[in-house]
Amino acid sequence: MTDAFSPGRPSRAVILVVLAALLSGGCGRPDQVKQAAELLDKGLQAHVDGRFGEATQTYNDVLRLDPRNKLAFYNLGLIAQVVNRDNVAAENNYRLCLSIDPDYTPALYNLAILEEAGGDPKAAESLYRKVIAINSRDAKALWNLGLLLRRTNRTGEGDQMIARALQADPSVGTGASPPPSFRQSPSPATS
Repeated sequence: MTDAFSPGRPSRAVILVVLAALLSGGCGRPDQVKQAAELLDKGLQAHVDGRFGEATQTYNDVLRLDPRNKLAFYNLGLIAQVVNRDNVAAENNYRLCLSIDPDYTPALYNLAILEEAGGDPKAAESLYRKVIAINSRDAKALWNLGLLLRRTNRTGEGDQMIARALQADPSVGTGASPPPSFRQSPSPATS
């Protein structure tokens, strides 16, 4: 159950259940995990349909049954970040997701965005680099890291990251032009 005024933020009861499960190593009985998976599907459908309050409630119900469900935490973070503009709740949910799966790149990527927006470019850089270490062709992480490096006066390395991003996915920069001084190296001619 979420607080009435903060959709996307887990209630204290959910946090306590999750902490107890994490400390005990428990993930719930198999029937609870199955029921949680079914609820997660319902939550995802509500989320996709734009019924964010219902999705939030359903994700919290998932966590009562399966306190180690990284997708429920991730989606609570996403709702908090994108819909509610509650970066504190988003960060808390992404960190809970990452405590279950430290290499879950969507949570790492979104946390990097929050760190950068919160004025911590070093933390953001570290998170983008972790995403890239897991998936060297993650165009969005390469692009954002490139822009971050350029903003922190590391133009050469930033340009390299932007070039890698465009190589991985030429559409990554759609709607956003590369920085004015960026010059993509021409590809070698093929015969």
